[in-house]
Amino acid sequence: MGEGSDGVKASECWEAFRVLAICHTVIADVNKKTGKTSYEAESPDEVAFVIVAMELGFLFFERTQSRITLHELDHQSSKMVDR
Repeated sequence: MGEGSDGVKASECWEAFRVLAICHTVIADVNKKTGKTSYEAESPDEVAFVIVAMELGFLFFERTQSRITLHELDHQSSKMVDR
């Protein structure tokens, strides 16, 4: 990924959105019938950050005590991958 006119690298921007997608207290609830994910959090701001990250290809999917699962758009293959 290249560098913008202000000197910020695109890869740094993607890392920032990846952080928004995983650094929060949001709980994902996946409807087993529809497959749709809804989010619950202490703060509506946290949900907003997760939704913005999702719109850019970083889908927060699951949180357990030992890990966080993220479906991320791989820009080279245009496929979603688990991280």
